[in-house]
Amino acid sequence: MRVLRRAVVLGMPLVGMAIVFGGVLFVPRSNLQLQIVVVLVGVLILEAGVWGLTGQLPPNERTFGALRSEGDHFVGLIRDLNRAATAREIGEQGNDQRFDEALAAMHQSVDRMGGLAGKKRGPEDD
Repeated sequence: MRVLRRAVVLGMPLVGMAIVFGGVLFVPRSNLQLQIVVVLVGVLILEAGVWGLTGQLPPNERTFGALRSEGDHFVGLIRDLNRAATAREIGEQGNDQRFDEALAAMHQSVDRMGGLAGKKRGPEDD
């Protein structure tokens, strides 16, 4: 399924370009309205592929969604910790407490990850 997902994501811009070129080169010039519609459809498919809108087309088969979400949250906590540490380095007031709070939140997140590890996504995660 991942191969199909990757093929769709990578193939959409190529399909869009092929439709645009096909509309310009192969649709008779006497039928300008059809040519414009074909080119417009190609551009929309091309843009959908470029902007990553096609990633939702194939179903997502991830089974450890809660753990992944907590990992994403942890990455945000890393950013918070770094902001507090750099502010502390330049001597801003109150950043020792902010640093300690960020560090404590990271410890809590790691504990939650330990509880979520190995648990497959249930119906409540959808």
